[in-house]
Amino acid sequence: IDMVLCLIEKKEKAKVIIPSKLAYGSKGRLPEVLPDSEIECDLEVKEVESLDLDNFSLSEKLKLGYV
Repeated sequence: IDMVLCLIEKKEKAKVIIPSKLAYGSKGRLPEVLPDSEIECDLEVKEVESLDLDNFSLSEKLKLGYV
């Protein structure tokens, strides 16, 4: 989901299908998610907040990919 959110803009919608190996895998999450099931999500970006990078440490900026 994180990767998709980086690609869509405010008021955009996206359908995301997450393969089993990136979701709950062979164990699942019973009873809601059966083993080896993909997850389907509908996302909509309603609001976007700006980051004030001056308040982030260098390690936080590196994690976010801003350095």
